[in-house]
Amino acid sequence: MDRSRFKHYLAQIDTLTAAQREQLLAALKNPDHTSTIPSQVRERERRLEAERTCIHCGTTGVRKHGKTSNLSRFRCVAEGCGKTYTALTGTRLARMRHRAKWALLQDCLRQRTILHETARRCGISYVTAFR
Repeated sequence: MDRSRFKHYLAQIDTLTAAQREQLLAALKNPDHTSTIPSQVRERERRLEAERTCIHCGTTGVRKHGKTSNLSRFRCVAEGCGKTYTALTGTRLARMRHRAKWALLQDCLRQRTILHETARRCGISYVTAFR
């Protein structure tokens, strides 16, 4: 966050109610880590495993089918489907590489870092950072 926005937020603290101040303090003491990409992928994987519903045909005949790239793979056993999928199938992250660098890339995006600097920090090419 840039300094001017931070100063603006600091100036607004006086206008908060007591309950809002407590919420702010709680959020600062225990930041929410569920908004990171890796945690969202893990949550989606847990949900797919619990539901056992095929994302392709919608039937409930799904079984675990090993692992790929450290993600659980699922296979639909419904007649006529038989497709496999992971927690990333059908998402924008499905074919992205460098999974170990996603959290760092997400931090750079949140900080609005320019692409050349993002690529340097993450150890990826400019084109990869752009994509």
